[in-house]
Amino acid sequence: MDGSEGRRADITREFSLWLEKVTGKKVIFWDERLTTQQAQRKMEAFKGSPKEKKQKEDQLAAVIILEAYLDKKRHDADNTQENS
Repeated sequence: MDGSEGRRADITREFSLWLEKVTGKKVIFWDERLTTQQAQRKMEAFKGSPKEKKQKEDQLAAVIILEAYLDKKRHDADNTQENS
């Protein structure tokens, strides 16, 4: 949580460069470190097997990441329109 990056981040950045080259699309990085905890808090009352709960937590974490990204894009677009 101190902002430092490890070997996994290096590997991911290398992969993203390859992916951008192959697809011609820009890769956007997103900090997702706390999304699992957010999902777990939202699912405290979930009744189901541990496997089902884990699947649902992962799905909810993905939704949280996507919502945050889309909110940021919307916010940036609104700010661009206001400054035009």
